[in-house]
Amino acid sequence: ITIEKELNKGQDFVDGVAVDQGKQMGAQYMVFGRVNSATCFRNSNGNYEGNVSLFIRIFNVETGEVEASEIITPYGRSELKEFVYSDASESLEQFLGDNTSIKIPKWLKVAVEKRYTCEESMDMALKRIQPEIQEFVEEKFPLELKIFKISGDKVKVIGNEDMGITLNSKLNVIRVDKVRVGDRYLYDEEEIGTLVVKKFSGDFVTCEFKEGKNAISNLFNKSPEKITLRENAKKKKNLIKKWKKKL
Repeated sequence: ITIEKELNKGQDFVDGVAVDQGKQMGAQYMVFGRVNSATCFRNSNGNYEGNVSLFIRIFNVETGEVEASEIITPYGRSELKEFVYSDASESLEQFLGDNTSIKIPKWLKVAVEKRYTCEESMDMALKRIQPEIQEFVEEKFPLELKIFKISGDKVKVIGNEDMGITLNSKLNVIRVDKVRVGDRYLYDEEEIGTLVVKKFSGDFVTCEFKEGKNAISNLFNKSPEKITLRENAKKKKNLIKKWKKKL
């Protein structure tokens, strides 16, 4: 118990340093991460299996609170608990046991059949963890845009193709109300409409209304600072799923 307390103190110290650095940099959030496990071993069949997992924590610099804490692996993400696969005496199937919520991906079974080297197995594990990291980033830090001007049925948005926006993609229009309570802010969000991307021109994106034209126009005329645009989360997840399948 004493050792565990000391370890927690050390983690609390690191977390505190991360928040302090974020304040000095003027950041809204700080992301702290470390390698949770990195193993390569021969399983019971004599084949190499590689695995990497990352521990990532997001701090709200303004409040010092932990916004998210997850373990990311090539097999998926695990929230608020350790997911460590490091016992060299057991195969992947033995490690997972009765945990039916985690399916062994086809690529891993193929890797075992092809008898990759330890280095190749680790390279594959690193490659497979990339879409999981991307999914985490997209979920925790969604792309946010601002409306520059509304002219009739056209909406000019500040942004460009380099931000990952594509033609005909949908942008959800969110009303964000910010209220200060004590030493922290509370945010109330409500989706009021949808825009569709139609054209790129320099640092601007021309969109058309799909839903909520009146609500969006009225709010923009009264309080434009309360409007935030976010790319459709469902489409992003579908793109990431396709990426995973290709890998």
